Order: sequence, then C-alpha cells, then structure tokens
Amino acid sequence: MRKTLLLLAVLLSTIPTGSFAASTISLSKSEIEHGEFFDIFGSGFGNGSSTHSYVCFVTTNLCVTGAQIVAQPPMSWSDTHIHLQLPSNVPIEGEVIVVGEGNQTVCTAEGSCQTTKFLQDKGRAVYKVKPKIDSTVPSSAIKPGDSLKIIGNGFGDATGSVFFDDISGTITAWSYTTIDVRSPSSIAKSTKQIRIVSK
Repeated sequence: MRKTLLLLAVLLSTIPTGSFAASTISLSKSEIEHGEFFDIFGSGFGNGSSTHSYVCFVTTNLCVTGAQIVAQPPMSWSDTHIHLQLPSNVPIEGEVIVVGEGNQTVCTAEGSCQTTKFLQDKGRAVYKVKPKIDSTVPSSAIKPGDSLKIIGNGFGDATGSVFFDDISGTITAWSYTTIDVRSPSSIAKSTKQIRIVSK
C-alpha cells in the first residue's frame, strides 16, 4: 500500500489542469468524522475499475483506488456517485479530488488512429474533518479548575479551543488525538456540553 501511495503522489502532479476544466463535484456532508462514510456526487467518474480511477486527498497526496473502493462494500463507485469511508490519516481540512480516465485519439492523414489514456481531473471539493470525542478522563463530573483529558480524533495539530457550554477552558496540551484542558473557574454545575473548535 505504501508504494502505491508514493507512486500516486507523482501521478497527481501529472494531472493536466489547463487543458481540461474539472467538473463540479459535491459532498454529502460539510464535515466528516474520520472513519465515517460520505458520498461524492458528480459525473464522468467511470465505473472505478480503470487503473486511472482514484479519490485523492490533495493536501497529503493520499489516494484510494477505484478498485479498492469497489472491492470493499458498502463502499461503491459509479459514473455519478462514489460512496467511501474517510481515511483516518487525512488532515483536518483539505481538498478531495476525483481522478478518472481520460482518452485522447490522434489520427494521421493516412487514417490510422491511436488512442492514449491519461489521468484526468474529474472534479474537486473542499472537505473538513469533524472532531470526534471518544472518551474523557475522568469520565465523571468535574469541578471548576479540574484537569480533563479528552481522547478522540480529528482535533488537528494546531492548538484550538475547548468550551464548557460557552465558557473557554485553559489548554495545557493539544495533539491530533488528545487534548488536556483545565475547566474554567466559572464552570456551571449543570454544564451539559464540551465543544472543541479546531484550527
């Protein structure tokens, strides 16, 4: 798999951008959790069986082949719709691109023709990963000024904010999967929601 991804990074740089205008594609969700299924809608995707069929996350050059998608139900690929699962190692925001097969036929004056296949940009859309909280330590109620560890995914690498209802806590450590925060001194006993805002 790693060799395939490195090769695709080179292939992405060869997609023609000036000759062919990319089609408009749309995503079923504006924010997607890692591991969550989502849909890409557009046209001209093909059936996914071509060696030129990919869904790529341009920020990291991470690509999933059409064959991988088709071989793993419930994921699917058709000419107008791709249903797939967001990989766990994409950044919290970036661009998703559908790459498909393009064909170009060149004929000589004598009437002989040759068709070549190439990678073609079938459309791009911006995605954003929705932060997901799996657990907290402690898992029970906390008091003002207590430390809380939040464990999950999609928090991003840059330090963001954690809100207890609408009051911001003090961040002491931040990573893609873990946040350490001290609850505000004015936290209400009836605090109902912890909200993460990633950068």
